[in-house]
Amino acid sequence: MENQPQGFKDIVILQSYIENKPICLGLFHRLIYIPTGSSLEFVDRFYSPVLREELKDLFTLNDQALANRLAKINRYEQAINGNMFVECCFSKDKEFVADV
Repeated sequence: MENQPQGFKDIVILQSYIENKPICLGLFHRLIYIPTGSSLEFVDRFYSPVLREELKDLFTLNDQALANRLAKINRYEQAINGNMFVECCFSKDKEFVADV
């Protein structure tokens, strides 16, 4: 979480179902999804603008449609020099996800 821009983390932390739990004598903090007690992970990727509409559609799918889509396409190719930045946050138990 240290590499994440503060803006996205600040948005996630404000949610009532997220707990900001101090660890290691309060030197670090771990974000926890309260309903399941699972810690959150943050991921950020750069993509080519060619994938913009496909990724945009992906984020609007319900659980079943998302599972079906991901079964067909197991990953989207990242672009080293891509100018489309996608941030995602998910619980380790995969019960919570947030994206920007």
